[in-house]
Amino acid sequence: MEWLVSELFTMWKYSKMVVLTALTAAVYAAILIPFKGIPLVPGYTEFRPGNVIPVVFGLFFGPAGAWGSAFGNLIGDFFGTLGLGSIAGFVGNFCYGLVGYKIWGQMGPLSSKREPYVGSWRQFVEYALVTILASSICAAFIAWGLEVFKLLPFAFLGSIIALNNAVMALLLGPALSRILYPRVRKWDLLWTDVMHPADRTPGIAPPLGVLFMWLGGLGGLAVGLSISCGLYDAKAFQFGQQLGPMVVVAVCPFIVLFFVGAFLASGSRFPRPLLGLDEAAAPAPTAESAFAVAADEVRFTYRDSERPALRGVGLDLKPGEFVVLMGPSGAGKSTFCATLNGLIPHLIKGQLDGQVRVRGVAPAEHRVTSMSPMVGLLFQDFESQLFSTNVALEVAFGPENLGLPRDQIQKRVDRWLDFVALRGLEDRQPATLSGGQKQRLALASVLALEPDILCLDEPTTDLDPLGKEQVFAVAKRVRAERSGHTMLVVEHETAEALEADRVVLMVDGRVADAGPPRVIFQKVDELIQVGVQPPQVAEAFHRLGLRPLPLTCADALDRMRASGLRISPQKYAALLNKDEERRVRCGAETIRVEGLRHSYGQSADAVAGVSLAIRRGEFVAILGQNGSGKTTLVKHFNGLLKPSAGKVMVEGRDAAAVPVSALGRTVGYVFQNPDHQIFAETVADEVAFGPRLAGLSRAEADTRVNEALEAVGLSEHRSHDPFLLTKGQRQRVAVASVLATKPQVIILDEPTTGLDYTEVRSMMDLVKRLNEAGHTIIIVTHSMWVAAEYAHRVILMDEGRVILDEPSRSAFAQVEKLRQAHLKQPQIVELSHRLGSVLLSVDEFVSCVGEA
Repeated sequence: MEWLVSELFTMWKYSKMVVLTALTAAVYAAILIPFKGIPLVPGYTEFRPGNVIPVVFGLFFGPAGAWGSAFGNLIGDFFGTLGLGSIAGFVGNFCYGLVGYKIWGQMGPLSSKREPYVGSWRQFVEYALVTILASSICAAFIAWGLEVFKLLPFAFLGSIIALNNAVMALLLGPALSRILYPRVRKWDLLWTDVMHPADRTPGIAPPLGVLFMWLGGLGGLAVGLSISCGLYDAKAFQFGQQLGPMVVVAVCPFIVLFFVGAFLASGSRFPRPLLGLDEAAAPAPTAESAFAVAADEVRFTYRDSERPALRGVGLDLKPGEFVVLMGPSGAGKSTFCATLNGLIPHLIKGQLDGQVRVRGVAPAEHRVTSMSPMVGLLFQDFESQLFSTNVALEVAFGPENLGLPRDQIQKRVDRWLDFVALRGLEDRQPATLSGGQKQRLALASVLALEPDILCLDEPTTDLDPLGKEQVFAVAKRVRAERSGHTMLVVEHETAEALEADRVVLMVDGRVADAGPPRVIFQKVDELIQVGVQPPQVAEAFHRLGLRPLPLTCADALDRMRASGLRISPQKYAALLNKDEERRVRCGAETIRVEGLRHSYGQSADAVAGVSLAIRRGEFVAILGQNGSGKTTLVKHFNGLLKPSAGKVMVEGRDAAAVPVSALGRTVGYVFQNPDHQIFAETVADEVAFGPRLAGLSRAEADTRVNEALEAVGLSEHRSHDPFLLTKGQRQRVAVASVLATKPQVIILDEPTTGLDYTEVRSMMDLVKRLNEAGHTIIIVTHSMWVAAEYAHRVILMDEGRVILDEPSRSAFAQVEKLRQAHLKQPQIVELSHRLGSVLLSVDEFVSCVGEA
């Protein structure tokens, strides 16, 4: 009885379809209400640009476009014409949005056999046919309904609505569809992408259904207009006539015929790969499977991409195994994770080949929802998984969707909140939690499903060292308490991988190496070459020519003492002299902060009484745990935030009294996510925006663009779309756009987030060169080794206050202060500190160590 399934009703169980319905309604109403266009009959109707929305959105969003068009028109009626006629308007606009997705691709030789937008003359012909039928049935039903309610005669509205809809849709629709379709397709928002094939009407007799829809739509309008105008001539346009029932009776069968046709027809057909899935309610693990995960020659290419993301991945995970997946950006790590629970290919579209089996079950053959009790996936962007109004509801969401009894749901909520140390916060809104708390909440929501396999994709990317320790402590407890629990963690920091059973190295979509951490991390040169940072002590001993390589500070300390190696006092003294020379070279004060306080609304001060000064030419790192006030502080330096109390002076000017646009020419700001400030179509246009805004001539702006792109090494990409570049390249574009305004101070907020080791080195070497060229550099970062190696001064914040402000070498020696701010020394700093000195980088360590 699957032919009885109607996507018009099954769509409501898809959150995306509900959102698309609301989006369609909102856009339709927003354009319909204020933009009236050219009057057709003054006081009654006019050409409305908004009438293009149901046709285009119906093609894209299917039943969501139909429902959204109906609700959007109803919303519009609330602003002037709400009444009995609104019922006819609701159904008529529903039909207006329904036609497109029902008949596209199903009109035989008249169909373009292409996707639903106007990109060729054949697509325009098909779109025009859709528009004609949609406009006709909408006009026929609304005019018929108003005739039934004796509000207006059929001929009065039938011709006007049909003309209005058709003209607007034909004039505006082709351009609108070409603009929107690439984005809708890219974001997998076509209704055929969102809805499972089993929830879409297969159609009893699609060709017959389409024929009936044409006969019903065009026939109803034609018969209604013919009877009205033919029998009654101009009298049909006069209110109060008693001749309407004849029109009502004559048109009614055609309307019924249209709906019968819509029922018989399936949804639109166009060349899109749709997978037939096993409809078992929940996949059962096969007893004969020896592996928790078995991947064999897995290949995947994202839609609209020519470069494969996975190129024949073969990887097996044993039950109870803890595996860390490492590799450079773009290696395919996150892509592989998405194949384990069916996100690929069901929600993330592309070409998938090879075989993935999870406990003997193929995720590609089952719904994502049915795989969730088996595979729990924590995204790298963990905040995208949080959407409930409080902590308890967030954790309860998964078990609720598994249909568990209420008492079991409550037990799981209590258990896993306690497990991640969030008990007592059940009523808190997720948005009010710290970064580490949000991460643990997202993890608890996954654990509440009690999956057999836990996959954590970069679970600690944006966390401070304490937050990282907390997340991995929870992961260790999961393994300890649930024997046989398999864990796959994507991680870029080798320190977190030392306790894994196995490290798998992925490069360019392939498994390049695999083995125990003690074996993989001995291959220092190979790791650096592919963009993975080796343990600092391993790299140091490798460069000193000492084997085997230690992986921890304790091992390195024992090796140092056993080998008779020590830190040369003379070479260390030379480093201290160099620090002093650099400090003396710094210029006059450029930023002064006096008693700065800032609070968001009624909350406690995010910055609480901070006073400091920054000199020209300094390289300052501002450190602290999540929520300590670092970003809030630096946003005052270029006027993005205004003080609640206190003062910020920039080059002798009160920052609160200077326009942000003017202050931006002195203090440039590079956001943590470069995509938050990139918007132009080409790299050159992006970099030129600042100089042009400042009123520079075209020649001067071009000169600055060339200089900035040369400085960041992107000259050859000037004509490229910045959003098609890698994350590291987009970060450089953001830096170049700031450099082009020639600011004296450059602030970089978490400049290394999401970059692999090679990209981090490249970015920070660029920043170092800018500092050497005279720019004052301020970085906000969680990366302790980056701060230690590159910054000359450290400002340490905790709970909105500065608790330490000293040169880097002195700051990193103060273990207790670091611990107070929930931070810890980088590995090489810890080792040298135990030996009586403070060396800030592997380079310094290697240069200073020799035999006693």
